[in-house]
Amino acid sequence: MSKHSEVAYSFVRGVKDTGSRMYTDGERVFSYGSHFVIAKHKSWGYIFNANSYSSSTAKHKGFVMNAISGKVIELIDCDESKTEKTYEQNLLQIKSLKGLKDRARTKKDHYKQEIDYLKDQNQLIKERYLKDLIVEKLTE
Repeated sequence: MSKHSEVAYSFVRGVKDTGSRMYTDGERVFSYGSHFVIAKHKSWGYIFNANSYSSSTAKHKGFVMNAISGKVIELIDCDESKTEKTYEQNLLQIKSLKGLKDRARTKKDHYKQEIDYLKDQNQLIKERYLKDLIVEKLTE
């Protein structure tokens, strides 16, 4: 049985592997069974699950994020059909973080980094998914 970090690197290489509470089928990597997908391979990079349910799942996500190199889009439940919802939630979170940043005496840089990250996520969503939707509608 592999260590969690080994499972994460196997996922990046597209190889099946199993750890004690984490495994990959080569295309997806899971935490505690098939009900929680941490990330999926895409031709341009990875889709990463924005949700987290426990500290151990958060650790599993950390191993995968450390193993990944390339573009990553975080989506709710790692589900591409929820792209618009993720985009809207990111906008709400940005608005909330801007308020926190404006009132903060310390951690202003932390809030700015979080805001920049969410803006980058939304930019990737626009580039990847909205473009795909337009192409799909044009080719119908």
